Amino acid sequence: MRIWRNIPQAIEMTGSALQIALASGDDLGRAVSLIELGILYRAISSYARAQEYVNAALPLFKARDDVLGEAGCHLELGYINHHLSRFQGALGSAALALPLFERAGNTRGIADTNGALGMLNRLLGDYPSTQTLSRLCADCF
Repeated sequence: MRIWRNIPQAIEMTGSALQIALASGDDLGRAVSLIELGILYRAISSYARAQEYVNAALPLFKARDDVLGEAGCHLELGYINHHLSRFQGALGSAALALPLFERAGNTRGIADTNGALGMLNRLLGDYPSTQTLSRLCADCF
């Protein structure tokens, strides 16, 4: 649904998936539904709600030692903080994602995170770091 930009319907369907996960005791399904709701609420600029959902997903991924889920939460919190113009907080969140993506060997996550870190450093005026991170991002591919 998100791909087709029908965000309200995607929120409704993901909320239903969350209820099913809760009823069946599926903690992974719950975590995935929560982060997806966070992403969807960020897409409609409901940042407080987005942050609430992502923060609820994070400990569930940690409890399962799901490094990709945990990394995704940190990166998403970085995106939310970026949209709120909290660039230092965004940088901190994104920086937490990078070693997790590296630990998992997830090239796309590494590239996405380096790209986000580069953008955030540019916004903070750290152009040498921006150049380095942009190269690291490109080197992933």
